[in-house]
Amino acid sequence: MERIASQGLRIIALAYRTLNADFFDPLYPPEREDLEQDMTFLGFIIFENKLKPTTNECIRELNEGAITTVIATGDNGKTASSVALK
Repeated sequence: MERIASQGLRIIALAYRTLNADFFDPLYPPEREDLEQDMTFLGFIIFENKLKPTTNECIRELNEGAITTVIATGDNGKTASSVALK
């Protein structure tokens, strides 16, 4: 996975779990940790989210205008680093 992330690719894991209707009580909604137990792994989706053709020019103009640019992402750190270097 690290090699894939270092290429700037996004990785999403897929899993499922069958829940019956009585699992959900409107007064006491389940915690995320409870929902994500005993799941069946399905696989990964790996995809590339290409930068727009104008991205590099836009960032250059921001830098010339003394505007600090940052990346705020929930992606894997290697994915973010790869995108930042493009």
